[in-house]
Amino acid sequence: MIFDKVFNEINEITNEKISYLGDLSAKNGFNLSLEDSIFLDVRTPQEYENLHPKGAINVPIYFNINGKVIENLNFVKDIDNITNNTYNKKIIIICKAGIKSHYASNLLAKSNYNSVYNITNGFINDWMVNNLPTISITNIG
Repeated sequence: MIFDKVFNEINEITNEKISYLGDLSAKNGFNLSLEDSIFLDVRTPQEYENLHPKGAINVPIYFNINGKVIENLNFVKDIDNITNNTYNKKIIIICKAGIKSHYASNLLAKSNYNSVYNITNGFINDWMVNNLPTISITNIG
Protein backbone atom coordinates (compact mmCIF):
# COMPACT_ATOMS: atom_id res chain seq x y z
CA MET A 1 0.00 0.00 0.00
CA ILE A 2 1.27 3.47 -0.88
CA PHE A 3 0.62 4.96 2.56
CA ASP A 4 2.67 2.18 4.21
CA LYS A 5 5.65 3.18 2.05
CA VAL A 6 5.21 6.87 2.90
CA PHE A 7 4.72 6.04 6.59
CA ASN A 8 7.97 4.02 6.61
CA GLU A 9 9.81 6.92 4.94
CA ILE A 10 8.43 9.32 7.56
CA ASN A 11 9.53 6.95 10.33
CA GLU A 12 13.06 6.85 8.90
CA ILE A 13 13.18 10.64 8.75
CA THR A 14 11.61 11.20 12.17
CA ASN A 15 14.06 8.83 13.83
CA GLU A 16 16.70 11.44 13.07
CA LYS A 17 17.93 13.67 15.86
CA ILE A 18 15.28 16.28 16.62
CA SER A 19 16.35 19.64 15.24
CA TYR A 20 13.29 21.77 15.92
CA LEU A 21 12.74 23.74 19.13
CA GLY A 22 10.38 21.54 21.08
CA ASP A 23 7.46 19.20 21.55
CA LEU A 24 4.27 20.52 23.12
CA SER A 25 1.05 19.14 24.49
CA ALA A 26 -2.08 20.36 22.73
CA LYS A 27 -2.93 22.62 25.69
CA ASN A 28 0.50 24.26 25.60
CA GLY A 29 0.30 24.52 21.80
CA PHE A 30 -3.10 26.20 22.07
CA ASN A 31 -1.75 28.72 24.60
CA LEU A 32 1.28 29.43 22.41
CA SER A 33 -1.00 29.87 19.38
CA LEU A 34 -2.70 32.78 21.17
CA GLU A 35 0.61 34.66 21.08
CA ASP A 36 2.23 36.15 17.99
CA SER A 37 2.69 32.91 16.09
CA ILE A 38 1.68 30.89 13.06
CA PHE A 39 -0.38 27.79 13.75
CA LEU A 40 -0.17 25.17 10.99
CA ASP A 41 -2.35 22.13 10.43
CA VAL A 42 -0.37 19.93 8.03
CA ARG A 43 -3.13 17.37 7.41
CA THR A 44 -4.82 17.03 4.03
CA PRO A 45 -7.29 19.73 2.93
CA GLN A 46 -10.13 17.21 3.32
CA GLU A 47 -9.19 16.47 6.96
CA TYR A 48 -8.75 20.19 7.66
CA GLU A 49 -12.12 21.14 6.16
CA ASN A 50 -13.90 18.44 8.15
CA LEU A 51 -12.59 19.68 11.52
CA HIS A 52 -9.48 21.58 12.59
CA PRO A 53 -8.06 23.53 15.52
CA LYS A 54 -9.40 27.06 15.76
CA GLY A 55 -6.79 29.51 14.47
CA ALA A 56 -4.86 26.93 12.43
CA ILE A 57 -4.15 27.44 8.75
CA ASN A 58 -3.82 24.49 6.41
CA VAL A 59 -0.52 23.84 4.68
CA PRO A 60 -0.53 20.12 3.87
CA ILE A 61 2.72 18.18 4.05
CA TYR A 62 1.03 15.50 1.90
CA PHE A 63 -1.95 15.36 -0.42
CA ASN A 64 -4.29 12.43 -0.94
CA ILE A 65 -5.01 12.39 -4.68
CA ASN A 66 -7.08 9.55 -6.09
CA GLY A 67 -6.05 7.33 -3.19
CA LYS A 68 -2.36 8.12 -3.60
CA VAL A 69 -0.31 9.94 -0.97
CA ILE A 70 1.72 12.67 -2.67
CA GLU A 71 4.27 14.80 -0.83
CA ASN A 72 3.81 18.57 -1.02
CA LEU A 73 7.12 19.52 -2.65
CA ASN A 74 6.29 23.20 -2.12
CA PHE A 75 5.76 22.88 1.65
CA VAL A 76 8.78 24.97 2.71
CA LYS A 77 8.15 27.50 -0.06
CA ASP A 78 4.53 27.81 1.12
CA ILE A 79 5.76 28.52 4.66
CA ASP A 80 8.33 31.01 3.32
CA ASN A 81 5.45 32.89 1.67
CA ILE A 82 3.32 32.85 4.83
CA THR A 83 6.18 34.06 7.04
CA ASN A 84 7.68 36.46 4.47
CA ASN A 85 10.94 34.56 5.07
CA THR A 86 10.92 35.53 8.74
CA TYR A 87 12.79 32.53 10.15
CA ASN A 88 12.43 33.45 13.84
CA LYS A 89 8.61 33.53 13.77
CA LYS A 90 7.02 31.06 16.22
CA ILE A 91 5.48 28.20 14.25
CA ILE A 92 3.27 25.59 15.92
CA ILE A 93 2.53 22.46 13.91
CA ILE A 94 -0.22 19.87 14.34
CA CYS A 95 -1.36 16.84 12.36
CA LYS A 96 -3.64 13.90 13.07
CA ALA A 97 -1.39 11.96 15.47
CA GLY A 98 1.98 13.75 15.61
CA ILE A 99 3.95 11.86 12.96
CA LYS A 100 3.57 14.19 9.97
CA SER A 101 3.91 17.25 12.20
CA HIS A 102 7.18 15.84 13.55
CA TYR A 103 8.43 15.44 9.97
CA ALA A 104 7.23 18.95 9.03
CA SER A 105 8.89 20.43 12.15
CA ASN A 106 12.22 18.85 11.25
CA LEU A 107 11.87 19.97 7.64
CA LEU A 108 11.31 23.60 8.69
CA ALA A 109 14.12 23.49 11.24
CA LYS A 110 16.47 22.23 8.53
CA SER A 111 15.27 25.14 6.37
CA ASN A 112 16.53 27.69 8.93
CA TYR A 113 13.31 28.18 10.90
CA ASN A 114 14.47 28.45 14.51
CA SER A 115 11.26 28.64 16.55
CA VAL A 116 9.28 25.56 15.49
CA TYR A 117 7.10 23.57 17.89
CA ASN A 118 5.42 20.21 17.31
CA ILE A 119 2.18 19.17 19.04
CA THR A 120 3.38 15.68 19.83
CA ASN A 121 0.19 13.64 20.03
CA GLY A 122 -1.72 15.55 17.40
CA PHE A 123 -5.30 16.52 16.77
CA ILE A 124 -7.08 13.23 17.48
CA ASN A 125 -5.10 12.01 20.50
CA ASP A 126 -4.59 15.32 22.28
CA TRP A 127 -6.47 18.33 20.87
CA MET A 128 -9.85 16.59 20.67
CA VAL A 129 -9.37 14.68 23.94
CA ASN A 130 -8.84 18.00 25.73
CA ASN A 131 -11.87 19.64 24.08
CA LEU A 132 -9.84 22.51 22.68
CA PRO A 133 -11.60 24.85 20.21
CA THR A 134 -12.30 23.52 16.70
CA ILE A 135 -13.88 24.72 13.47
CA SER A 136 -15.52 22.77 10.66
CA ILE A 137 -15.52 24.43 7.25
CA THR A 138 -17.91 21.85 5.78
CA ASN A 139 -20.58 22.73 8.37
CA ILE A 140 -20.40 26.52 7.97
CA GLY A 141 -23.16 28.38 6.25
